[in-house]
Amino acid sequence: MKKLQRIVLFVLLAGLLAAPAVYADLIIEPRGDSFYNTHGAECNYLYRQYTTNGVSGYVSFYKSPLKNTVQENVFNGETFSCSFLYTDESGAVWGGVNDDQNYSLRGWVRLSDCVAVPDYLSFAEAHRSEFISYDGAYDDTLHQADRVVLWKYPGSGVIIYEADNDWFDEKGADYFSQCYRDGDGRFWAYVGYCYGIRNTWLCLSDPQSTDIPADPDILPAGPELIPPAGELPAADRSFPLLAAGLTLGVVCGTAVLIRVLFRPQ
Repeated sequence: MKKLQRIVLFVLLAGLLAAPAVYADLIIEPRGDSFYNTHGAECNYLYRQYTTNGVSGYVSFYKSPLKNTVQENVFNGETFSCSFLYTDESGAVWGGVNDDQNYSLRGWVRLSDCVAVPDYLSFAEAHRSEFISYDGAYDDTLHQADRVVLWKYPGSGVIIYEADNDWFDEKGADYFSQCYRDGDGRFWAYVGYCYGIRNTWLCLSDPQSTDIPADPDILPAGPELIPPAGELPAADRSFPLLAAGLTLGVVCGTAVLIRVLFRPQ
């Protein structure tokens, strides 16, 4: 019986190790963040990467979009990710900066101080008017491929994932609702989901190729990147220190008062 249990356990572990990464499919809420714990229902989920680009050469990560307490200052040029966005009463959009090591937040940043890293949304914004319908002539090309390569977007030169072709069996026009033909005649299809990986593009003209070159002109030039500051100011911790000092004073005063009132007569 114990031998059978060990065999079952081995099979389960082997299946987990062999499975493709599904972390891109998980929505993990940040833990330990007081603002998100209170206002999470007001936040929208949109995973995206950004680069810090503050006008002073650095960007501040705040404890909360509603408080002027700086958690951390970072130089321009740092890349980070956000999953949850919050819009304040003035219309400013804030992103909770992911700390991927412990699923918490490093703080909240105004996205107006950042530049989005080019991705599928950037591509759609630039080329949506050129999207076309799926061409069934590529059915055979797709289904004859042993593996398929998923790209960040057409012309990105960035491979996101290589998948076996079982996922795309009998998938066609309904699955590939947005397609695009690039300047070299390659036919691409948007893949919203594949084995836990979201928001990629597949080159139906050559689904197995890993050698499709990047096109530096596929996206319009982004905003100017401001050089990092020569010196990084320290985070403003005055308010938290003051609050801690007041709390300590109250505790000490209470202890003294208790000692005076309840000492033996």
